[in-house]
Amino acid sequence: MAVMFVRNNNHRQLGNTNENALARRNERLQSQKNSQMKNGSIFAGNLNQKEDSFIMRKKQAMKKAMKVVTDAWTSEKKIDQNVADRRQNIQDKKQLMEENNRIIQDYEQQKEELQKMYGVEADSQEQKDLELLEKRNYAMKHPGEVRLTKEEQERLAEIAEQPLTEYQQRALEVDNSILIYQSEIDVAKEEISADSAAITSIKIERLKTHTMVDATKEAEEIKEAAGKEAIGMLVGEAQEHITEEQEEKYEEAKERAEEKEKQEEKLEEVREEKEIKQEEFTLEQEQKRAQEEVRKQQQEENAKEQEEILENAAVYAEGSLIDASQVQAEIKDMLHKMKLLEEDIKGAEVDVEL
Repeated sequence: MAVMFVRNNNHRQLGNTNENALARRNERLQSQKNSQMKNGSIFAGNLNQKEDSFIMRKKQAMKKAMKVVTDAWTSEKKIDQNVADRRQNIQDKKQLMEENNRIIQDYEQQKEELQKMYGVEADSQEQKDLELLEKRNYAMKHPGEVRLTKEEQERLAEIAEQPLTEYQQRALEVDNSILIYQSEIDVAKEEISADSAAITSIKIERLKTHTMVDATKEAEEIKEAAGKEAIGMLVGEAQEHITEEQEEKYEEAKERAEEKEKQEEKLEEVREEKEIKQEEFTLEQEQKRAQEEVRKQQQEENAKEQEEILENAAVYAEGSLIDASQVQAEIKDMLHKMKLLEEDIKGAEVDVEL
């Protein structure tokens, strides 16, 4: 009867130990819940913190990467538009030059017809004076391009003292029209030269830089960094969770050892040596079975948790640059280290029992 009494008492002690561990766990969960309370309300952001954190970081990384690429694309489009506008302006100015050249040719033809109509010879003084007057007008429109000799200037002074012939007057009117269209051609040439130089400069700068390539590379680096950060969070959370479970198991083992020691002291006071030895044997068998049940239960729980962690990591890595196998490998390595730590705790249990 004494043996049966001790066995039943042992069951009660083991039950009390598990109840104490459960109570401590509930207290910790309640403390975490209370820390989330503020003015009687729970912050919504704390309800699904893990999932929300992963999603938020992924969205932020994608948004930042998209902005980098979009800004680069916008900049490139502006440059392309600038080049296109300059090329169009070059085409417009070339077309203007062609039209003006045709008009100038018509005016030159009119001058030839006037010369024939008035019967002016090409080597006559009247024709030479006309050409000198045209040269002076051109020099006035284009200073620095044409210079008049001293003799030409003296002859112009003489021409100014006498009236122009009708042929010279009509020919100069035509020539003034030619100068107007020639001036437009000169301006068009300058614009074409400036636009061509600008396009060439843009092409050279683009050979030095690779805006879209660099932007795409930067975007990939942003997403990769966000993926690594998320993996770190996942591993850290898994490590913290497993560490808490191991601490709980250690405390339970320690309490069981303390309860066993107390029970052994009671047995030494109320029982004979034979009954004490028998009870010690019985108690040891019961405790081994209880520890084995706890160990099996913990292994099942750990297996389920590890499977969930690996699945979550694979889901998060899906669609990103991070390889799911890489994530699982890192987590498995961490779980292996946690397993070694668990074996150390079991060794501590054995030491306490001894």
